[in-house]
Amino acid sequence: MNQEKIEPVFLTTRQVMELLHCSPTTLYRYSEKEKKFPCYTISGKRLYKQNEVLNAIKVK
Repeated sequence: MNQEKIEPVFLTTRQVMELLHCSPTTLYRYSEKEKKFPCYTISGKRLYKQNEVLNAIKVK
């Protein structure tokens, strides 16, 4: 059985702001204050996992 490891797709701050149509302040609030999805700092850049962002905005 071949177990492939699926690497997550990361989005930049700008990409998430465009996806959500929001400002940097709103994105910060969603990520840091309301904990809708986490932010990862990789090589000094704030990145977001695409699947976590998309799951957070799904209508329930």
